[in-house]
Amino acid sequence: MQPGVAIPANGIVSAKCLSANVPFTHNACRTGREVVAKKGAREKIRLKSTESTEVYWTFKNKRNTPDRLELRKYDRKLRKHVTFKEAK
Repeated sequence: MQPGVAIPANGIVSAKCLSANVPFTHNACRTGREVVAKKGAREKIRLKSTESTEVYWTFKNKRNTPDRLELRKYDRKLRKHVTFKEAK
């Protein structure tokens, strides 16, 4: 144990928390388990204007919308609303 490090109430101390000097308020240090992000269904996509070279970047949930996305958005180059289609 390092001097000045308090042991949490559950008594579980992760070696990763001790080596990285992470405070015990962090969830991984309190539970003794590492926090791992789940791989979600969201994917970054590009929306390309049908009338100019304007491009928007956004995220899309692949489970809810498996088809290609098509939205009417404002095109700054043309200064009007046009159709933007998902491009890969």
